[in-house]
Amino acid sequence: MTKLSDKQMGVSRIIVVVAVIVVLAAAGVLTWALTKKSSNNNTTPPTSTVAVNSNCQNYYHDSTLCAFANHISLSTYAYSASGTATGSSGTQYSFTFKNDGKGNREIIYTANNEQISAIILSGAEYIQSGSGATWLEYSGSSLGSVQNVPDPTSNFNLSFTTTELAKYSFNKVGTVACGSLNCVKYKVNILASPAIVQYVYFDTSSYLLREWSYNNPATGVSVTSNISYSAITISAPSPVQQVTT
Repeated sequence: MTKLSDKQMGVSRIIVVVAVIVVLAAAGVLTWALTKKSSNNNTTPPTSTVAVNSNCQNYYHDSTLCAFANHISLSTYAYSASGTATGSSGTQYSFTFKNDGKGNREIIYTANNEQISAIILSGAEYIQSGSGATWLEYSGSSLGSVQNVPDPTSNFNLSFTTTELAKYSFNKVGTVACGSLNCVKYKVNILASPAIVQYVYFDTSSYLLREWSYNNPATGVSVTSNISYSAITISAPSPVQQVTT
């Protein structure tokens, strides 16, 4: 099969293996924390036109959080996410992500003026790394050999299960500005690791996730991501070199 150059492989390893894992690990922590019990039940209820997740409400007794619970399946929305991640070495990475709500995605990671990009479209995956303009196309049998570039928001899948509920709590911080929107801000607490600081923001009109952040002073790892919702079009890149096995 066609192989990446040494430079491309180096960039891929630095950015994908380090930056992507950092981003996804922090996102996973946020995901687990958001399934836990809220410690603040005196929240202002959403407007009567906003549906509240009944399972969430029965357990958390927090109608604001539980209105948000009905809008957590990010993969079904057309949205863009952008943010930064700092690894334990102190190196900062940035990422952008686009999802069209139909299973197609576009991802870009950068660090130290190097970049790796991926497009997942109609059953094929396209990878571009280093300074080259050509995209490598993986489809059919070659998909098994692709160097995977994960979605930085893929771990944001809230289930509101009762697993490990006693290990976490929520604190409603208040209402803050999210650009032109008003957002509710919650602090997510990991009781066994009180030094870790996490926040989730969702707007007070559609109850969609708008921002989340994570910081672990012990490891130096931090992540901040902003999310916006609009029509997204994912197109096949050019020029393309097909990878064969």
